[in-house]
Amino acid sequence: MKVLAEMSGNRTFKIGDCLVEPDLDRISRGSETVTVRPQVMDVLVYLASRGGQTVHTDELLEDLWPGKVVTSASVYNCITELRHAFQSCDNGQPYVDTVPKRGYRLVASVTGLDESRAAASQNAAPPFSRRLNFIVISLLAAAVLLFAYQEWWVSDPPTRSIAVLRFENISPDPDNAYFADGMYEEITAQLGMIQSLAVTSRNSAMHYVPGAAPTRQIATELGVDFLLEGSARKDRSSIRITAQLIDARTDEHLWAEVYDRDLSTASLFDIQADIARRVASALRVRVSSVERGRISGRSTESRVAYDLYLRASQLDYGHDRSANTAAVELLKQALAIDPGFAQARATLASAYVDKALMLGYPRLEWAEFAIALARRAIEDDPSLPSGHFTLAAGHGTLGQLTDAVESFEKVLELQPSNGTAIGWLSFIQYQRGRLDEAVDLIRRGLPIDPTNWVLALNMAEVETSLGNYRNAERWVQAVEAKDPTNRICHRTAS
Repeated sequence: MKVLAEMSGNRTFKIGDCLVEPDLDRISRGSETVTVRPQVMDVLVYLASRGGQTVHTDELLEDLWPGKVVTSASVYNCITELRHAFQSCDNGQPYVDTVPKRGYRLVASVTGLDESRAAASQNAAPPFSRRLNFIVISLLAAAVLLFAYQEWWVSDPPTRSIAVLRFENISPDPDNAYFADGMYEEITAQLGMIQSLAVTSRNSAMHYVPGAAPTRQIATELGVDFLLEGSARKDRSSIRITAQLIDARTDEHLWAEVYDRDLSTASLFDIQADIARRVASALRVRVSSVERGRISGRSTESRVAYDLYLRASQLDYGHDRSANTAAVELLKQALAIDPGFAQARATLASAYVDKALMLGYPRLEWAEFAIALARRAIEDDPSLPSGHFTLAAGHGTLGQLTDAVESFEKVLELQPSNGTAIGWLSFIQYQRGRLDEAVDLIRRGLPIDPTNWVLALNMAEVETSLGNYRNAERWVQAVEAKDPTNRICHRTAS
C-alpha cells in the first residue's frame, strides 16, 4: 500500500475526460457520477500511477493486498467494475485494456498526478519479492480455487434457486430406466425456461441421488434453497410419475403430486407442464404468458417417436462412438415416424456435432450436417432452445464465432439456466479476446452448473492468458480426474 500512501496528497486527478476523486471513491464526467468500492478505486489509482504501463495481476495482488489470501478473481472483479463505471460516464473512449498473458494497463491519458509520486510507484516493490510472496499466497489459495463457486466468483443468488434431482426408476423392468431419466431431464428443461428461477444444470444435479445424503447437505453443495425429487414408472399402457418439492432450509414439503395416466404423449407433456407450473406457483415466482406457452408445447403427437427420442437422449453419444451410432439410428427412426419432430432433429444435430468435436470424425463434414439439421429444427420450432444450441455449437466447431455467439445468446434468452450454453459462450468470448465478458459468463454459470468441465477449462484458459500457470494446471487436472477421455481437456493441457 506504499504507492497509495504516497499518492494521498493528490485529492483528485483526471483520466481522459473523467474526474477521479479517490477520497470519495468517485468517478464523474459532467453531471454523471459513479461511486465504486474502495478496492476498485485502489486498483484504478495504482494503474494511473503506472502511466500506461502494463501491470501484472501478481503485482496488483502483492501491492494492494499484501499478506492476504486473495485470488486473481478479485482483480477481474475490480477491472470489470471499473469498466462499468467508465461506461456510465464516458464518451465512448476506452480506459482499461487487457494485455493477454500479462495483465492490465490504463490506456486513457492521466493528468493531475504528481510525477515524482508516479515515478516512485514504478520502483515500489522488487519483482522477485513480489513473485515469491505471490507464490506463497497462491499455494494457500489453491484449495479455494478448486471450488470456483466461492465468494470471488458467485454472483448474488436469485430469490428462488432449485435443483431437480434424478428421478428414481420404479418400473418393474429395469430397462425402463431411460424413461425415468428422460422425464427428469425434460422437467429440468421446462423449469429452466422460467426467467425467475435459477435451475441447477442437470449435469451437476444428476450426480445426487435422493436419500443418499441429507437434503440440506445436497442443497448446500449445489447452492440452492429448494429441491425437486420424483420417481417414474412405465409399463405397456400406463405411467405413474411422482414429484415433491422440498424447502431444503427447513425440510418442509411445499408440494407433492402423484400422476397416474395412460401412456400417451399428451399425458407425458401435460404432466411435465403441470409440474413446472405447480413448482413455480409453490415458489411464488412469476411465469409470463410466453413462458407458459413454451412450457405447454408438445413436440410430437407420436408416442413411438417420443419413446425413440427418450431412448436416444440417454445414450452417451458424446463420448462413445458406438453409443453415438446407436443414438443416430434411433433418432432417424423417430424422424421417419414424425418428420416434424423438431426436438429429435435438434438432438440428431447434437450427435453430429459430437462426431465432429469429440469423437474424431471429419470436422467440416459433420459440423455442416449439424448446422443444416439445426436450422431445419428451428424452422419447425423457432422457440426450441436445443435447436439454437446445436446451431451455435456447429458454428463454433467451424470457427464461425460471431454466428455462434448470436445463437448461444438466443439459447439463454429462451432458457436462462442453460449452464452448458453459458459455458460454451464464455469459451467463445475468450477466443474472441473478450476476457472480461468470458469471466462474467463464468461467474454466471458456476452457481447453476458447478461441475461444468467447460467452465473449468475456460478458467484454465483465463489463468493461462494471465500467466497464472499453476492455477490453470489445477483446473485442467480437476477436469481430467472426472473425465479422463475428454479430448478438449487433453488439448488444453498440452
